[in-house]
Parts: sequence; C-alpha cells; structure tokens
Amino acid sequence: MKKLVITIPTYNEFNYLKVNLSTLIPQINKHKKNVDLYLFDNNSTDETGVEVPKLFKNHSNCFYIKNEKNIGLYQNQLKCLKVENYMYKMVVGSDDVILPGSISTILSYLEKEDYSLLFTNYYAFTNNYMDSQQFFAEEKDMVFHRAYDLLNYPSVGHFSGFIFRNEYVKKYLDILLKEYKDSFFEKHRGIIAFLAAYTCSQENKKTFFIGKRCIATTMHKKVNYNHLTHLCVDYLDGHYTLYKKGIANNDDFLYRKGLIKQVLLTSSIRNLPFMTTDENCDVYKELKFHFKNDIYYNILITPIFYILRINLIRKFLAFFVSYYINKKNHD
Repeated sequence: MKKLVITIPTYNEFNYLKVNLSTLIPQINKHKKNVDLYLFDNNSTDETGVEVPKLFKNHSNCFYIKNEKNIGLYQNQLKCLKVENYMYKMVVGSDDVILPGSISTILSYLEKEDYSLLFTNYYAFTNNYMDSQQFFAEEKDMVFHRAYDLLNYPSVGHFSGFIFRNEYVKKYLDILLKEYKDSFFEKHRGIIAFLAAYTCSQENKKTFFIGKRCIATTMHKKVNYNHLTHLCVDYLDGHYTLYKKGIANNDDFLYRKGLIKQVLLTSSIRNLPFMTTDENCDVYKELKFHFKNDIYYNILITPIFYILRINLIRKFLAFFVSYYINKKNHD
C-alpha cells in the first residue's frame, strides 16, 4: 500500500490547474513508490479534458478521470475521498499550488508519528504563486493533545491543507453521509472540513500542524463574490451545526464567532449594496440569531443593514464599492 494519494476535484479551471500541475507532477514522479495523483474532472468544457490527459500520458502514477456530467463540488470531493489503497489522503483545490519540495516534507512528517489528522501551513497569492501576499500562521510545528484544537489554530480550515488517515476516512465518512443531506454539504463548499471536525471529535490521538508552508492558495478578488453570505453566514451556520451536534464545544464556537466579528463590518459594506431588501433581511435575521446580545453587532452592524435597505443609498454605495474593488484589483 502506498503512503499518500493526492486528489484534485476540478471544473473549468485549467488556467489555474496548469500552474498547480507544473509543480506537482515533478514531485509525484520523484516519489513514485509512495505517492499517486488522481484528478477528477467534473465534465469541464474548457481545455482540461484535452490538456490534462496529455500532461499525464507519460506519468504512470498520474490518473485522469472525467465524470459523465457535472455532479457538483461535494459529490466530486466524495470521489476523491473514496480512492482506496493508500495510507493517507489529501484533497487539493485546482487553484492551489503544492510548492516545490513540499511532498518530501509531508512524507517526512507522515513517518514520524501516528496522528489523528495533519494540516499543512500555507500562504495566499494573487497572480504569481512565488509572490506571497498574505501569511496566516507562523512557520512553527505544533502538536495538539486535544485533537480538535488543531481546527482552532490560525489558517486551519482551507480544505487543501488537510491530510487524512484513510482508516478514519472510511470510519467516519459514511456516518456523515447518513447524518446530513447532500444540499447541506453543497451549501458549505463540500464535506472536507466536516470530516476533519468529526475525526478530531472522535479520535483521542494527537493532531499536528506542519509549520512549513507547503501550499500557496489563490486569493480571488471578485466584486460579485458574496463574502457576507459565504464567509460569514454559511461559515457560522456550519460551525453552529457542529456545536449543536456536540462535535465542537462552546469555546470552539465562540472562537468562530470571534473570527466572523473581525470581518463582519467590511463584508457588510462590501456586499449589502448589491443585495435586494429581501436578501438583506434574510442575512440580518440569520446573523441576529447568533449575535442578538452582542453590543458590537447591535450598535454598529444593525444600523448598516437598515440604512442599506434604502434604495438610493444602496445604489450610491454600490457604485463606490465597485470602483474601489476594481481599482484595487488593477493596482
């Protein structure tokens, strides 16, 4: 049985994928005895279906699988997780880059000790993956004796960084699939983070944070990306679900609420001008459920929601937000 399989779910992202594979394939070839690569194409209509088979043609441990139709991100992640006959598994985004030399680093840690779960440090970039734009955690190895504490460490959560033991994937994946509907995982951008949380809540073994930054993740800057809904409401809803199920404790959930408070003001200003009054009311109601007794939310955030239900003000601010973001993206 080989040590590690790296799987990539993708759909119409060849522009990102070609950069990803340019660093990954040489590392896969270097570690043929221990590592394989699988790419699951969700029936892409761009160059993926032509160019990736060409790239993989002369590499016996690189496998391309094309779905007959687009089955969604979550179902494609499931295909990645169900690849068998490997001790460890990573599911990596097609727009992320496993940095040169990182597979050697990861394999060296897999040999050291038996952990419930591992996560590798990363940084964010915009255009050139060698030009780091934002760091999230220092380059320091960390061991967590309470397994779940790994998930509360800065930067942990981006699905490309998780390294799963296959025995735990097999043990807990079916439990999650019986517990939640497909729509739940689609809403929360897949099943990876929930599998990590469930593993950490059930296993007593330590977890480990690889301090070396092994992954560079693309920082998308889009005017139409709804930070308020996806990075605040859906994020908080997912962690509240973990808390209500007893997977996370109260302190874990309070930590996540604190993270949301740090971005709530900027996300509200960025996205509310582009939302209808009904959408505004729905988001406000969901956030109010979690922050009803929070002074910061009631004094600062609530008035912004109410003011931006006024059509003229909403249009006025939408113009300036669009101008600012577009200018920032071109600088």
